[in-house]
Amino acid sequence: MSQSTYTLRCVERAVNYMSDETRDGNTPSLDRIANAAGLSKFHFNRVYKLATGETPQETLTRFKLARATDQLKNPDKSVTDVAFSVGYGSSQAFAKALKRVLATSASSIRTSEERLAQAIETLVVPSMTESSTRSDLSIEIAKLEPFEAIAMRTDGTYPSLNVVYEALFEAAGGPQFVEAILGQPFGDIELDLANTLRFDCALKLSSDASVNSQNQARMRVLEGPYLLARHTGTYDRLPESIDRLYLAALSQDEVQIGDAPLLFHYLDDPESTDEASLRTDIYLPVNA
Repeated sequence: MSQSTYTLRCVERAVNYMSDETRDGNTPSLDRIANAAGLSKFHFNRVYKLATGETPQETLTRFKLARATDQLKNPDKSVTDVAFSVGYGSSQAFAKALKRVLATSASSIRTSEERLAQAIETLVVPSMTESSTRSDLSIEIAKLEPFEAIAMRTDGTYPSLNVVYEALFEAAGGPQFVEAILGQPFGDIELDLANTLRFDCALKLSSDASVNSQNQARMRVLEGPYLLARHTGTYDRLPESIDRLYLAALSQDEVQIGDAPLLFHYLDDPESTDEASLRTDIYLPVNA
């Protein structure tokens, strides 16, 4: 079975799982959906979006609102009853979702057949987005030897990490002891709308460095193959290069995306390098 066929089957399992759960009024977590799909939770969000054109959360919302729209046709059911039955905690949360996704209200759907038809069409057919087709990204297989780095975990602070890296440099004794500036996102840096992303800031130190703080953990990078892509330009456009890296992995039958986070290697100092020239190596773990 090709990698692309395997991935599409995993995505199909995720869609079926979300459909079944929302039918019962449940809203499963991303980890549970990824587990049902059989894909790594570290990469599921972006792989799913590349395959379907929308995030898992957007699919869940469509399914929930589709169930709700069908129930709103019943005049004996209150809007609050409908909201609770499809998994919303309040009629206000339900109303906000209707406004955001359909630009309408429950009462409008109930009193207008045209509004109802428009809602059904919007909820049944997702708005697909085009995947990046740029081909100017060089991608290769790379192998990292095991090494340790001092790391500091952050939660919900990406991309404002300057203070964290400054603390790490101080713990290392200065930039002269730093061999590499690294970062590990335990999720999707672009799709973390709730600002809960775990991001580990890290430094690989030279052999003569002496860490002068006990507040940093040590991160061990496992050896093994990675797909490596070099992004050049602003960090804001990192997701575009990440997309192309994932697409390259999904198109290669001889590799499978591994169950570990991405690894960023920042090659330039943003304070002394023009933004358009900033280089970031992106490592995607794979099983060859």
